[in-house]
Amino acid sequence: MEAMIHVEKFLTEQQKKQTPAFHLSVDATNTKTILTIQALPQKSSGEITLQKFSDSEYAKKTTLTSSQSNQYALISAPRCKDAALAPLLCYFALRQARLWGCLHVLTEETLPAFFALSPVSTLPRFSSQKISSAIFHAYQQCDAAQRAFIQPYFIREVMETFQGWLNSFFHGSWFNAVASESITQTQYIATLFHAHQFVRYTTRLAARCVTLCDNRELRNHYLHHLKGEINHELIIESDLKALKADVAYLLNDDVPNAISSEFMVVQEAVTAYRQDPVLMLACPFAAEGMTANISHDFVDHLHAAIQSWGIAAPAESVSRFLTSHMKTDGGDDGHWINVIARIDQFVHTEKQLQAFLTIFHLATNGYSRGLNACIDDFAL
Repeated sequence: MEAMIHVEKFLTEQQKKQTPAFHLSVDATNTKTILTIQALPQKSSGEITLQKFSDSEYAKKTTLTSSQSNQYALISAPRCKDAALAPLLCYFALRQARLWGCLHVLTEETLPAFFALSPVSTLPRFSSQKISSAIFHAYQQCDAAQRAFIQPYFIREVMETFQGWLNSFFHGSWFNAVASESITQTQYIATLFHAHQFVRYTTRLAARCVTLCDNRELRNHYLHHLKGEINHELIIESDLKALKADVAYLLNDDVPNAISSEFMVVQEAVTAYRQDPVLMLACPFAAEGMTANISHDFVDHLHAAIQSWGIAAPAESVSRFLTSHMKTDGGDDGHWINVIARIDQFVHTEKQLQAFLTIFHLATNGYSRGLNACIDDFAL
């Protein structure tokens, strides 16, 4: 994916600006992950071991289902001569568990007090804690140099989380229908109706964020984004008119259903109630990330499906919205990479990262469900 190449280039350039005080290495086997951190230049080091609970011998001793076991990770006590390294080791172990999708950490060892562990009644000798709590307190225990080392990993965790969602989304109903060239005209019209329900509000949401930004650079980002989104809903309307859909109904009377509303409700809540323009970045990050990473093969499959409906030149008449966003969202100067740069710039702390990831998950859940419903709810 070309867009991901631009992202990796951006991340590499950002990394070159850093003079790290520590070195992190990860040794992952089929069953365990060992994280080692070395302080520079003193050369003191430590390590910590992490394992998915579902891969452990203990999982067989419980009545947990597979999905329940996947919520837990096993963690060892940090092994280091310099106790000051312990919070940093714990942070990166917990970060890895979060990337696995785990919600809780388990241990039968003695961990630092900040974990505030609770005993597990169904597993004698084991204690547990929520990862969100443990990783927050690990971060709080880190000194300034350690937090500075952690911060560049925020955007990398965001990108890894995005990649995991995108891979899942690319195996969903909507993408499969396009890839197999089985998407029907009714399903495609439903897709454009659904997209119009949130695209029509993009400029107004961006304008709202402009009014919320005290930071000039973030305010200018939203101003630039706003200008780039003006009248994009007109492209959808043009595509729909070419398909002879009822555009007047769409504009004046169509009420989005619950699934179609999910993505919009997240944006409305973040801008109107939370009034947080940094958290709002999660929504264009998700939506533009999808279109930025659409391949040319995808477009070829879409056009082949449209041609099977008897439309000779789809690129010129009925697919302008999707294909135009490939150009504006992708590339090294596209909307998406600019959003990523702002996330990297303004997500400063673990608490902010947790809040951002929560909004991201809400946004991607709504975005995925909305598009997949355009296939699943129009099966005939």
